[in-house]
Amino acid sequence: MVCVGRSHKLERQAERSTAVFVLLSACLWAGSDLVADEHSHTISKDTVLQWVNQYQNATPGFQPGQTLTFEDLEKVRPFLPPGFFDEVAFPGVTIEIASTGDYAPHPVYRAATERFAGQTRLTADGALAGYVAGQPFLNDSLDLKDPTAGLKVAWNLNFRWQHYGQRAEKYYMALIRPGADQAGSNTAPEGFIGGGGEFDRLMVVRFQRVYFSHLAMLPGNNYMLPAHGAAEVEYKEYDEFIEPYDVRGQRFVVQRARDPHLTDQAWAYVPAMRKVRRLSTEV
Repeated sequence: MVCVGRSHKLERQAERSTAVFVLLSACLWAGSDLVADEHSHTISKDTVLQWVNQYQNATPGFQPGQTLTFEDLEKVRPFLPPGFFDEVAFPGVTIEIASTGDYAPHPVYRAATERFAGQTRLTADGALAGYVAGQPFLNDSLDLKDPTAGLKVAWNLNFRWQHYGQRAEKYYMALIRPGADQAGSNTAPEGFIGGGGEFDRLMVVRFQRVYFSHLAMLPGNNYMLPAHGAAEVEYKEYDEFIEPYDVRGQRFVVQRARDPHLTDQAWAYVPAMRKVRRLSTEV
């Protein structure tokens, strides 16, 4: 299943070098054994480095408020890393250029980052030790020559500012098969995606994720929710199918432990059985 959207937005980044560093760190940490293949679209470290060297001094050929089309894609190639560019390179694509803005994390997150700066470290197996709240690793401490830089960037992404979590009353999951020609509930709602054709399967899901620990806004409660067991849980996630009829009411709860060595716990409620069943998260 894949989630699809109608348009793509680009922002001119005021700190483009930071974004490039994040991408490069991840690639360098992953190693140089990745293979660039036109069919698998796997990108190697050398491919990314070549892109950086070629476009490191590029300037935007577009302005905020402008809408680019398939014919304009070469204008955005310097600002979309290899692999990402391929995702938008299709006829009919529209790219809306948004204005830059201040996307700094919340002040409480920045305060927690300063308070615990330098305290977090990586263990031998790549887990975090000493992390409490805020950004685990300061940007200034990241070094491309560090073989663990990509892993540190990944942990920074995992523990970015996300308030108490996310909630979506409706999001669409589309299963697309070659030659699908079914109609009815599988036709995309207006505004969901442009172009012709239909989905093989379209499902609507209600979603919510709640974080229990590492909450920068709760220093008075040791950065945790005032809930039983919060010290052992990173987050809990809830998914409920609300369309179509044959899957309506199926619900799932996934719990991620604070200990990265523990596997996720998952449970499902199946209306036809009126029972809760334990699931493997791989399933």
